[in-house]
Amino acid sequence: MQNTAELICRERQSPRFATSAKFRRMSPRAVTVLSPEARELSELVSRSGRNQKETADYLTRRLGRDVTNVHVSRWVNGGVKVPVDVMDAMRELAAQPAESPPVVSAMTDSDAVVPLFGYANAAGAVLRLNEDQRVGVVPIHPAQRGSRSAFAFIVFGESLSPRLSHGEIAYAVRGRMPARGQPFLLELKNGDVLVKIFDTMDDRTLFGRQLEPKKDLSWPLREVEAIHAVVGVSFGSQ
Repeated sequence: MQNTAELICRERQSPRFATSAKFRRMSPRAVTVLSPEARELSELVSRSGRNQKETADYLTRRLGRDVTNVHVSRWVNGGVKVPVDVMDAMRELAAQPAESPPVVSAMTDSDAVVPLFGYANAAGAVLRLNEDQRVGVVPIHPAQRGSRSAFAFIVFGESLSPRLSHGEIAYAVRGRMPARGQPFLLELKNGDVLVKIFDTMDDRTLFGRQLEPKKDLSWPLREVEAIHAVVGVSFGSQ
């Protein structure tokens, strides 16, 4: 009677064993089957006209957390489940008309200057971005070039000092999402316009802070009219 070792050796040398091994290498378990979410995300990235790095940069700004092209690659290739907020953000991006950026009306008068906005009441404490609150024009900030929705405003108060000091001219881009830690203008539906530091945002709440005095802040998204990133102050870097 043949012993067990001889039987195993003969089995492994037989054509039947080789065929079986070949099939194991081609097993469906080695092939990644894309989920409907991964396929949809791939289509949304393509429709947005962005590559994976640009998509990651957009999602970082939009979601207020660090997203890299590695994350996007894993989501698109089905390696990791696509988060719900990522899908929502990309659907929103893909739904925007390709011929126009996701901003309100154009506010930049030319390639050389941008409108300067002041304050609505005698105390000077209420910033308004209406055309009738324009107090003049100022040279465009280098960080605003290429945008047709750039504007400037006069800083009031010291809540963001020393980042933004009272009386300085700050430069913003209408509708642009700020990065975490970046100053921004928050336009509320009640008409108020605040200047704060952006932290993060989820599907219900916007989170920010001020520097003087130090304070964490939050606003329900249902109360938010628009967000505008501040990209420079008096030609200084942020």
